[in-house]
Amino acid sequence: MYFTIHTPLYPYEVMMQGIPNFLPRGYGTYINRRETIPASQTDCQYCLYYHSGKCSLEECQFLECKIANGTATVRQIMAAVFSAVTYPPFIGRLKQYIRESENKNMNYYGKKHESDFKQALERIDPNNLRVLSAVYLLTADTQLWRRVQNQVEKNGIRFDKMTLGSVDEKAYTLFCCAKDLYLGTKHITIGDLADEQLISPKMFGIICNALAIRRFGIGVLNQN
Repeated sequence: MYFTIHTPLYPYEVMMQGIPNFLPRGYGTYINRRETIPASQTDCQYCLYYHSGKCSLEECQFLECKIANGTATVRQIMAAVFSAVTYPPFIGRLKQYIRESENKNMNYYGKKHESDFKQALERIDPNNLRVLSAVYLLTADTQLWRRVQNQVEKNGIRFDKMTLGSVDEKAYTLFCCAKDLYLGTKHITIGDLADEQLISPKMFGIICNALAIRRFGIGVLNQN
């Protein structure tokens, strides 16, 4: 029985009833109102599962709260998004992307991508993660976005009404990935993402960001 459920103290009561260095009971379940916990209270150094600079959990229990507070790291976010992936070539490429992201902002393909995406946010539901993640990809190419933007609605994307015409490889890859995230199709595989000849480093990062948005929302782009 928990006495602090539905309050910001609930995660701490759960932690206090757990055994140090062991995965908590119900690991992976949703913690109520994590977004109300101050950033100072989610610092790793105060966590029972953090020892000698390392966390014993595969995924931080406070990750969504950290994302909301803007204190999550690219490493933490990507580790959670791709926790089920075991394909070595992809893992190696992901680690390289994480290292590069820690040194510079890699949230957008360029200034035009950032501008178009933020403008598109004004007319779509911020809670619809399928639409958000797909639009993030579609706006990464100016020509692609110009051709498909009229088919994007507040809570939906009419992929069946889109006519791409003649587009380059970059635009087509972004379109296929957006379609996969929105409809659940499988045009792009993990193997494709791991292939440096097929997916450029910058494109790889943008797709990884889109997958993070699909799971956690736009907050993943606002981390320190």
